[in-house]
This record gives sequence, C-alpha cells and structure tokens, in this order.
Amino acid sequence: MRHKRLFFFLAAIALCSLLRAQGNIPYYGIQTHFGQGRAELDSLLQAIKDAGIGAIRDEVYWHEIETVRDTFRFKPEHDAYINGALAKGLKPLIILDYGNDLYGGTPRDSVQRAAFARYCKAVVGRYAPKGVKHYEIWNEPNLCVPGFCPWNPGPKAEEYFALLKVAYAACKSVDSSVFIVGCATSPLDEPETAQKIPGVEFIKRVFALGGKEYMDAVSFHQYPIGRTPEQWVSYEIGRIQAVVGNKPMWITEVGYPTNLVTEDNQANFIARSYLLGRTIPQLQRISWYDLQNDCTDPGNAECRYGILREDRSPKPAYKALKTVATIVGAQTFLGMESTNNAYVLTFGSANLPTYAAWHGSSTSLRNITLATPYVALIDRDGIKKTKILPGNSIAVTLTQNPIFIVTLPRAPGLKKFQITPRRLLLDSTQTYEMNVDGEDSAAVPVSIAPRALQWTFIGSGGSLDSLGVFHASATGSGKLVGSYQGLSDTCFVTIVSAKGTYVMSDFAPGEQWPITWLNLDSAGSSFAISKERASTGSTSGKLRYSFRFSSQLGLTQYRAILQAQIQLPGKPDSIAVDVYGDGNPHRLEFRFVDAFGEVFSRTAGDQPVTWNGIWNPVRMYLKSFGASFDYPVTLDRLTVYCVANSPQHDSVYAGTIYLDNLRAIYVSTTGVADKATIPFSCDLEQNFPNPFNPNTRYVVRLNEEAEVSLKIYDIVGREVAILLEGKMTPGIHAIPWNAGHMPTGVYFARLKAGKETRIRKTVLAK
Repeated sequence: MRHKRLFFFLAAIALCSLLRAQGNIPYYGIQTHFGQGRAELDSLLQAIKDAGIGAIRDEVYWHEIETVRDTFRFKPEHDAYINGALAKGLKPLIILDYGNDLYGGTPRDSVQRAAFARYCKAVVGRYAPKGVKHYEIWNEPNLCVPGFCPWNPGPKAEEYFALLKVAYAACKSVDSSVFIVGCATSPLDEPETAQKIPGVEFIKRVFALGGKEYMDAVSFHQYPIGRTPEQWVSYEIGRIQAVVGNKPMWITEVGYPTNLVTEDNQANFIARSYLLGRTIPQLQRISWYDLQNDCTDPGNAECRYGILREDRSPKPAYKALKTVATIVGAQTFLGMESTNNAYVLTFGSANLPTYAAWHGSSTSLRNITLATPYVALIDRDGIKKTKILPGNSIAVTLTQNPIFIVTLPRAPGLKKFQITPRRLLLDSTQTYEMNVDGEDSAAVPVSIAPRALQWTFIGSGGSLDSLGVFHASATGSGKLVGSYQGLSDTCFVTIVSAKGTYVMSDFAPGEQWPITWLNLDSAGSSFAISKERASTGSTSGKLRYSFRFSSQLGLTQYRAILQAQIQLPGKPDSIAVDVYGDGNPHRLEFRFVDAFGEVFSRTAGDQPVTWNGIWNPVRMYLKSFGASFDYPVTLDRLTVYCVANSPQHDSVYAGTIYLDNLRAIYVSTTGVADKATIPFSCDLEQNFPNPFNPNTRYVVRLNEEAEVSLKIYDIVGREVAILLEGKMTPGIHAIPWNAGHMPTGVYFARLKAGKETRIRKTVLAK
C-alpha cells in the first residue's frame, strides 16, 4: 500500500511538471529562418508579437560559434536576436545543429559527440540564464540529399540516438529546467534509401532504442502540398502517436509555399492547421515555416513559404494567423463537430464559448445554438461585426475561410444606428422587416435584429406586429419609428395599389439623376431635365452624348450610366421607360438590387431603340430573373448604350435621346396585358426554370392576333421541337416543354409572330 501511494505521489509530481511545462509553451510558433542576420530585427520581432505569435525557432550553428577547438565565441547578431526576442516576450526555440569541420563534420563517433555536447553546454550556458528554456537537438537528421545533407553521408537512427543521449545530458547538466525537443524529422514518406529514412520510421527506430527518455517532446515536420489540413493533421499526428505513445509532440515546421498554392489558400490552410492542431491535447506547438520569403525567385518554393513577402508586406496568411492567435489564443478546447467536411470547433467556456467554423472544400449553411443573443462575428482576416440576434441561435454560411463566432455576455453599447431603407415603397399586400445597422463606441459595425427595437407606426395603410414586421393593408403613408438604447431613427413608408401602372419617375424638375460616362466625351455629353418634349406630362430626361469611336474598344463600350436608386412598388410584373430615339440602335440595361444587396442586371437586347423622332417604350419583365429576387427591389441604375450605325474607327459620333414615364406595370386581372404598355406586338419571356431538367415553361405575350410559331433549335441550328404553330389570340400564353428525350446541352427557343421574331437561349442540364 505504501509503494502504491508513493507511485501515485510521483505520478502526480510528474503530471504537475508536465502541466507547468505546457503552460510555459506557447502553442503558436513560427520559423524565423536566419533571423539573426535580418535587417531591422526589432520591427520584424514586433510584427511577430503583433500577430499573437508567442514563440520563434532558429539556429545557433555549431560551426559559427566554435571556429577554434574548445573556444566558443557568440556573434553579436546571435545575442541581438535572443535579447530582442526576450524583450518582446517571445520564447525562442534554439536548434542545436549542424556539423563542425573541426571534428570531421557530422558527429558520428564518441569523440565527435563529446565535442557536440560541449557546444550544447556553451549555448545553454549562455542563453538559459537569460530565459531561453527550449532547445531542439538537430534538424531533419533522417536525410542527406543533394543540396541539403543534415546527416552526412547518410542517416542512421542509431547515430542520432547516441547524439541525442549525450546532448540531452549536457543541456540538463547546465540547467535542469530546460526543455529538450528531439527528432525534428523531415516528413519523407518515400521508400527508404541510404540517403533518406521516412520520418515516421526514423522516429520509431529512435524510440525503440530508448530515445523517449532523452527528450521532453518529439518533433516532426510537415509539408503537405496537395493536401488540406483536414486531410493531414489528424492522420499524420495519429501516425506519430502510434509510435511515441503519450510523449508530448511539437510540429516544428509546417508550411505551404505560395508558388504552389494561392495566397488565399495559404491563409485558409494556416488558420485551419492551427485550429485542428488544437483539437489534439498532446500537440503542444505548431511552428509555421516561414515568417518571411527568403528570396525573390518566383519558381522557388523556398522563396514563397513566408507569411510576409520579401518586402515584409503581409500576405493574407499573416492576418489569418493573427486572427486565430488573438481570437482563440490559449482558450480551452471544448469539442469539435464535423459533418460532410464542415467543421465547428468550440473553445473557451460553456457559458460564453468561442466558435471557429469552416468548410473544408465547399460551402454549407450551419445553425449554431448560442448561450446569448449577442455575438461578434470575425472573419479570417480579423474584420469584426457584432450582431444582436432575434434569438439564441445564428445561421452562418461556412466557406473555406474560417469564421469566428464570439459569444458576448451582454448587448454592445451603441453610439448610433440607422434604419434602412430610409424610404419604403410597398404595395397593399406586402410585409417587410427593416434592416437595422449601428456602430459601437469602438466604431465596430453592429447588426441589430429588428425585433430587438421598439417600433411605432404613425400614419395609415398598415400596422406592425409583435416582431417588428410591417404589414401593408391599404393605400396610405406614414413613418416607422424604431427605438433602442435611447436612440431612435425613422423610415418613411408609402403604400400604393398594385394595379395597372405606377409611375416611379416622370423626370420632373428637381429629380436627381447622377450620371457616369464610360468612354463618352464629358464635354459633349450631358443629362438634364428638359421641357423640349415629353411622353407624358411636360418634361423628360434629355441625354446628349458624343464619343470618338475606337475599333479596339468595340461597339458596347460607350455608355451613359444613370444612377436611379428608385424602389419598385411591391412586386410588379415589369418596368418600362419611354424612349424618344434618334435613329441609332441604342440598348438599355436595367440593374436591380434586392433586399439582401444581391445585384441583378439584364440588357433589353431584344428591344433595340432603333426608332427615330417618336416615343416607344422599352420594357423589362422581372419574371425573367426567376425567383431570385428578395423584395423589395430597387432599380439601382439605368444604362444607355450609345451606339452609332456602322461606326468608323477614329470618327466622332453624337446624338440625343429622351427618357420619360419610368413606371412599374402590374398584370391585369384578366390576364391580358394592357396594349398601351406592351412595346411590341409579341414578346417571349426567358424560360423558367433555366437551366432546367427536364421540364420548363415559356411565356408568350401577344398584343394582337397573329400567326405564331414557337420552335426549339439545337446549338448547330437544327430544329428539334415545335411547341406552337398556328393563329393565336392576344394575351399571355404559358407554353410548357418537356425535354426528357433530349440530351444535355444549349438550345434556342425561337418565337415568330407576324413579322417579328424573338429568340431565347436555354440550357438543359440533366
């Protein structure tokens, strides 16, 4: 019983010592690679500290400090490097390597090993009193290849074990508290030769000889080009664990060079490597290779491992590592969930956890249950946004860029907030939940769930429910006032009837239409409200343009872009604008932004403004965008392509067109479109869905009775289907097409009605 108590007592002491050692071992490390000789050392070390990295790794070469037998002279740059790092609070890991020609190169016999031991004592004796407690015995002793031969003329585990044994004793004899790291193997996994031994096999042989007793941690390297962190971290560490048991592990080199991966992927991989490493308690450190690009040759991987470029400008990987190190840091790892290559890691405490989440190869939506409705969302590059949620959960889209979700104990204090949109135009059947964004005292953006505000509606035509959602019910107007933390803001609401047409702009005096010119002569081009002519009312928008044509630019590169910023009322069938043409074949492009900021644009290519001296409408059917819109939708801008007939290179062209009566059009209750608002005698809407498999639908609109044919052609122009043929009455006609018997590919639907033709491209994707 007495022996058993003694055993547990000694085991407890050993465990406490291990925990103390782990507590003094920064997890986030980086290789400085010849850092002792780098210019502007202080700023380089400061960049490391600013990134949240706690440890650095570099060499104090044997042959540099012992140039005369048994005389050790340390270079000033060695001392400057160590002293500078310690002054910044960084913990150096000094690699004790390589051979010395005074003793025949690589230490392979007892005399050479004794000399190496004296070198170890000299280094530890100089730097341990200053606070350097971590030392690594040799670097990649498992290979000797052309251009890099750490163990000459070829590796032998027995020789390395013998060196490790004497070096460990030598270091501990100077300072028993120093921490010794062994093996540091290259990640070779090729068949063994006289010049190289696979890394795992080398560690296995060293441990079989008793190497476990002569190191405080086993180290190894990884250069997993072609593999993501999800593919190598657990697998490779598991292979080492199977050999070393419970011995602490350090990855003292791991990296991806940006001549073989993109800088963006390097950033993703560095963050995910460190995060996945945290899921393995036995892994005490990951040290990234490298801090700074070492050269400028774009094809040399050695020149591209850094998280800083050769001019020390940060790559995305620097920001990514800084984000992981500062947001997750040394927080306790609580658990990991992984499903279909989507990962959610939890750190911190159960009451206020921090989550790190990403997808290893694609994207996916993930719902995370929270302890509070207050979180800070931080992207891979450290950009922060705070959210006040409607409940204790958040839906996040996972990508290959890790995102961090930090649970907050309370709502952030706001400096200001704003309700958007500032003006809301609805039809009498719509509901709408406002967007609320603010800023805290540190100028961090804050997104607020509308239901967190207190709302009041002053006016008529609608009401608010308990969740802060506005419900329009009749024509009217008013203002929505939202209040939060003593602050308030207002949105003005107008509710219209969704019937017939609604004029959004009649280009009246006082309307603002900011304009941008693309390749037009700004001196000869202008846009203004004019009384010269009008489609309705007494004014219109006059666009005067001039340009010098260049055949290098082509026909479509001369544009006048009118910034509209006009909300569509409700969900109209289409919008139209009347155009007074000048005979040139202009085209109009409509660009929309929906409630979530998604942009949609389309050119009315089937409605060229070829007429001269008359008004005609150009109409854009919103159904052609499918079900993609999230209403309400804003007409963001209207672009006019200024095109001349048969332009010649370096010739100047000019013209004038007018715009008027910009309106939303609603489908009539009879299902027949109003003749006055249809621009042509026929129209063929884009099929929906598109792409499709195997069923889709076309909508044909006729303004008058006509002989109609709707045929399908393949990409080489062969007719493959006839959907319509014969006389048809005016109105809207839905025409289905089942293409189950057709192969995957691109097809064209051709509508011919009287003398007019419309063509739509469609994709069958089986």
